[in-house]
Amino acid sequence: VGTDGYLLSARSGDSSGIAWEQALMEFEFDVVSPSGGLSTPPLRVPFDCAIIGWTVLCDASGSIVFDVWKDTYANYPPTVADTITASAKPTLSAARTATSTTLTGWTTALSEGDWVVFKVDSASSITEVVIALHLRRA
Repeated sequence: VGTDGYLLSARSGDSSGIAWEQALMEFEFDVVSPSGGLSTPPLRVPFDCAIIGWTVLCDASGSIVFDVWKDTYANYPPTVADTITASAKPTLSAARTATSTTLTGWTTALSEGDWVVFKVDSASSITEVVIALHLRRA
C-alpha cells in the first residue's frame, strides 16, 4: 500500500506494466424484515479507511432510513451517541435503490479496531435490504 490509499498493481495495458490504483472496499450488510429500532450485529473495521459513500438496495419499492454508529473497542458497544451520519443519513424514499457520495457532516474516518453498527430508524414496504458503506483504504 502506498500513500493516500493507493496500491501498486500489475496492469498489462500500461507501458510500465504497473500502476497505482485506489484501494477501494466496502462494508455491506443484508437486513431481512427491517423495522424501526433494529440494529445489525457489529462489524469490526480491519484497517484504517475513509467512508466515501453509501448504497442502499432493496427487494421492492419502499422507504428506509439508516443511522450508522461507530465506536472504539474500549467504548464498545456503539450507541446513538456514537452516530457518524449527522443529519445526512442513508435514506431510500419510495424507491428500490439509493446511493450518495455527499457525506455532509459525517465522521468519515474509521480506524482499525473500530466497531460499526447499522441502525434502522424507520422502514416501510421492504422485506429485505442491503446497506453498503464504500471505503477507501488509508
